[in-house]
This record gives sequence, C-alpha cells and structure tokens, in this order.
Amino acid sequence: MVPPHFLLIALPNRGAMNPALQLAEHLARIGSHVTFLTTVFAHRCMVDPVCVEGLTFTTFSDGYDDGRKPGDDTERFQAEMKRRGSEALRGLIDSSSRQSLSIYYYYFNGYEDVIKNVTSQSCDTTSLIQLPDLPPLANRDVPSFFNLENKQAFVLPKLQSQFEQLNEGGNPTVVLVNTFDVLELEVLRVIGTVKLVGIGALVPLHFLDAQNHNSSDKSSRGDIFRGSEDYVQWCDSKEEASVIYVAFGSIATLSKEQKRGMACGLLETGRAFLWVIRESDGDDDELIFKEELDKKGVIVPWCSQIELLSHRSIGCFFTHCGWNSTLESLACGIPMVAFPQFGDQMTNAKLVEDVWNVGVRASEISEEGTIVEGGEIKKCLELVMGGGERGDGISRNAKKRKDLAMEASKEGGSSDRNLKAFVEEFVKVDWIKCFMLD
Repeated sequence: MVPPHFLLIALPNRGAMNPALQLAEHLARIGSHVTFLTTVFAHRCMVDPVCVEGLTFTTFSDGYDDGRKPGDDTERFQAEMKRRGSEALRGLIDSSSRQSLSIYYYYFNGYEDVIKNVTSQSCDTTSLIQLPDLPPLANRDVPSFFNLENKQAFVLPKLQSQFEQLNEGGNPTVVLVNTFDVLELEVLRVIGTVKLVGIGALVPLHFLDAQNHNSSDKSSRGDIFRGSEDYVQWCDSKEEASVIYVAFGSIATLSKEQKRGMACGLLETGRAFLWVIRESDGDDDELIFKEELDKKGVIVPWCSQIELLSHRSIGCFFTHCGWNSTLESLACGIPMVAFPQFGDQMTNAKLVEDVWNVGVRASEISEEGTIVEGGEIKKCLELVMGGGERGDGISRNAKKRKDLAMEASKEGGSSDRNLKAFVEEFVKVDWIKCFMLD
C-alpha cells in the first residue's frame, strides 16, 4: 500500500514552526511521507532541521525573504496556503487549547450576545459566562478578540471564516489539536461537525525523559531557530529549581514601563533568572537597573524554550501563556506565573490558575494599558518559588501534568494512538493537506 503523503504548511514564526516540525517528524516516523512547506526566510533560520526518512522541505517566497516585521501583511502567505489547498481541506492543525476553540465556536453559534454582555463591562469581575462543558469565565478569562475595543478585534472575522470553512458541506472535519486527552477531559471532542483530536504534547520526548539535562546532547533540537549559545552552561552552574525563566513569546511587545516593573520584581526576589528580551523589543541596555540585573541573571535574545524548561535548574516560568509555552511548561512540570497579553492567552491563564492549579496569575492595574507592578510580580514569584502550602501544591500538580503528558505522548499513549488513527482514516484518500494555523 502506498503510504499517505501530507503537505504541511506552517506559518513562518516560532510558535507555529516548532510544533509543526515535531508533528512532521511524528508522521514520518509512523510511515507517512511529509512535505514541509514554509517561507524562504523561515527555512534560512532553521538550525540543522532533523533529517527523518520520508520528510522533505520546500519553500516559497512570501515577499519577505529577509524577514517580516510587526505590521507587515500576510496576504502573500495566505494566498499561497489557499492555492496549495484549493482542491479540499482534509485536516487542520491548531495551536490552541480545546477550550479556546470551543469558546470561539460558541461565539459564532448562538452565544455571541452572552459573551458580549460580559466582555463589554471591562470593570466587572463578578459577572460570569457559562458555556457548555466549560468552567465559568469572567471577562478577563475569554479571548481578548471578543472585546470590540481591543486592537486585535479584527481577528474575529478571520476566525469566523475559518469555522465556516470547516463546516462547509456538512461533512465532518478533523482538527488536530496540540493537547492531550486527559488534560482537557471535560471538554467536548466534537463541536458541530468539527472533531477535535488531541495529538500533543508536540515536544521532543527525550528532553522530558532526562533527569539531568545534558547540554552536549544535540540529537534533536527543541527549537529550530538560532538562539544564544551559552545560557545552558550558565544554567548548569545553578542549583536545582532555583532559576526563574522569563519569556513572552515571539509576538507580544512589552512597554518600557512594564519591563521596568518586571525588572523591579525580579530583583526584589533576590533569585537568579534568565530573561528573554527579543532584539525587536529594543536594546536591553536601555533597561533600568541593567547593572543590577546583570549581577543576578542572564538576558538573552532567544533560547530553545523546551531545552530550558526541561533543565533541572528552572523552578518557575514567568510567561504570557501562549498555548505552546503553556503546554511546554506543563510537559516539563514547571509551575507558572501567568501574565497574559492578548487572544487566547487570557483563557490559558485561567486554566493554569483555576483549572489545573499549576500556577498563579499576576493581577494587573489598568491605567495607560495593562501593567503589572513590581510588587505584584515579586509576590507571585515568591508564592510559586518559595514553597508553603499553596506553592507546594502547585509544584505537585505541575509534576502530575508532566507525567500525564509523557504518558499520552509516548508510543501507545492516547496522542500516539489518535495520530495513527487519523493517518489510517485518511489512507483511503489519495492525499491530505494539513495547515498549521496560529
């Protein structure tokens, strides 16, 4: 029998590329052929992509061969996706939780007014939204796209178009979700005609198995993009669970005022930290307290996140709660301090604090934008890092989630079985096209 051939198209950013490549490897290792398509620039940035039999790479130009900047349009990329997948859409891969996808679905299918009634009351923290099979949600817990005053509200029509495309013709559509079944046990597996199939956590398993990270092991990379070279050696010199890792993904931009508050909070803890400040965020030399920061921690422009989270020295992740970051932290058993910025990060922070109990959410003040003060940051970091009844409980819950993620992802686990069943189901068709959306 001829093995199925997948065309996997990934958005040219780290949040989409890294899990997409993990999926491509998984598909190839179970006997499929995979063509991994991305932009010229994204392919140039890859560091030694893992060569697996059955996996090939190909590129196209989206007009930004030297890299895109915030605000650049993605029309060329979207047009290429549409052209490549014009015959049909057999499968979709989404980098959100089942819970976030369910909220979007309900918004477009009968619950728009229910959600708007709460999100329009920005100062109201008591009114709750109750959606089927989801925990009660306050206005700060739902994706920020629903607030029409939010600058990302333009995303809503695009999301609606995606759901309409999935439901075209009334035929069932499979959406592969980077999650694992027991993590979102109560959430519906089917919404409308859309079947949500958990195939995560899409991370390199050898990072999770190692009791002590070996910095010389380059057999499989957790991040295919170039980063700093010496941060692992710095971590090697630190005690177990003693370092705070701070990173806010590849898109979110923090104000100078917010970075000042973060610097104050980190310094007040007196703990070692590793802080990722992207080059696009400005020169870290502009940071206030730069000299003091350099004495206590390390600031880098990028790092392999899964490699770092699996390092024995990391004790806490101060994160924006992007879904990939949240899932990687869960898979590594690292407690979180959540400071969501936009989109489904708001919902992920709710799950982290109130559903899975693997972290705390920093409380912001609303003046000129959303700001978390240094004192609040220190309080949250100390709660997670300092032990005590709640801190110890968070740590235990985080370790339980790591065990569950490993169990689901290994051969014979639920995610492994789900992916193999997906391939077997589509072996009957001539081809299948999968898209990685962000």
